Amino acid sequence: MCVVHRLVVFLLIILVPARVHAGTDDFTNAAVTYFTEAADLPLPPGFVELADNNVIFETAMGRILDLTALGSGQAENHAKIVQFYAETLPALGWIALKPMEFARDGERLDLRIVSAGRDAYLYIKMRPKP
Repeated sequence: MCVVHRLVVFLLIILVPARVHAGTDDFTNAAVTYFTEAADLPLPPGFVELADNNVIFETAMGRILDLTALGSGQAENHAKIVQFYAETLPALGWIALKPMEFARDGERLDLRIVSAGRDAYLYIKMRPKP
């Protein structure tokens, strides 16, 4: 990642959470945390990163990331997760292609939520855009 890109990400990490999470809902008022290996990708409130499941590669064409997080599988949380990313990722420079699909600076981001009983797994794949 170039120096300017790192500076922009750093500034967004500091400035975006206060602006994005100004709602009255507990889900959106929670403190923002980020994936360990992707400091520019926020975790939804109530989710924890499953770092042992992550796969990370840096290539000449860009990053290849497979990230996993675990949270509540309640149906209402799915809509909140979609809304969370629809609000936070554009503030971090991502452009929505479809719900839960984004693009930025030659990278494509795909997010998927899978329910497993009371739990929900969030799978994030980042690849260089073809």
